[in-house]
Amino acid sequence: MHWDAEILLRPFYEACAKILFICYQLPENKGKIANEFLFELSEIHSLQNKNKAEPARKLMETHDETNGEKAMAALQDDRIFTFSKLSRKERQSLLRRWSFSSIICFLDQEAAEFAPTKNIGALTHMYSAQSHLSHADICGLGLIEDEALRSNSDLQAKVASHICRILSDQSSLWLICMEALRWTRGETIFGTHSAWKHWKCMNSHTAPINEHFWKTQTEYYDKYSKT
Repeated sequence: MHWDAEILLRPFYEACAKILFICYQLPENKGKIANEFLFELSEIHSLQNKNKAEPARKLMETHDETNGEKAMAALQDDRIFTFSKLSRKERQSLLRRWSFSSIICFLDQEAAEFAPTKNIGALTHMYSAQSHLSHADICGLGLIEDEALRSNSDLQAKVASHICRILSDQSSLWLICMEALRWTRGETIFGTHSAWKHWKCMNSHTAPINEHFWKTQTEYYDKYSKT
């Protein structure tokens, strides 16, 4: 189902944002950012797993689930994992800096002064929709309800266009990450790699599907568009 695919696309966006965040840094900041990603975040996540494992371990102990209890106990073992020594405030600050919204804000504003990240904020629109769907909140349910209210022909056009966009997003995010990695090697001319030709070819094949869908929406948007 296309909504399931949309939810699964969310980690693509998150991984892309992190790759861009690591790549598009000034030389003097790259070591610090790499250390945060490889070690400090890992230690914070280990601490979070430790805290969440204890209630589960106690429940399994109550029900004599020995194997599960051992697994939960292992998550709390400092011989296996390194747990963050940062204060609660420091941990929250670090996690906030590595959140999707904070990363995009950095890329769209600070990094845009020295890297090709202008307009990267456009990624927040679809990421927001994916978040609403994964949280099953009122906005996410509204997206699904919208389809239920459409005519059959309108719905078919909408779903087809939706699937095309999901396919395009996957290849676009991959290309954006590729360009970020090229940038770190000094290849600063965006869009010159041969892979972009295949991306343009794919979009040329999906364009008629998207155009058909948007024709079904013209009357609605024209009604509310500003003149």
